[in-house]
Amino acid sequence: MEIEDATYSEEQWIQWMDELAFNDYVIADDFISEEMFRSIMSFFHEKEHGNLLKRAGIGSSGEFQLNDSIRGDFIH
Repeated sequence: MEIEDATYSEEQWIQWMDELAFNDYVIADDFISEEMFRSIMSFFHEKEHGNLLKRAGIGSSGEFQLNDSIRGDFIH
């Protein structure tokens, strides 16, 4: 897959960062191509169906725990 060279103006990046700082998220329409999106989704669906993703936990070493009310995502 060829990666497209999408360039955005400095003003656009500043606007996105301001939105991220204010809202804790940002929506960047058309940030990646549909082809790239499909490729990313395919990659993670393969990992999910192959049971290659692990539940993410909190804490380190001896204090590691799984707690879906705090963190319910998966890691690779």
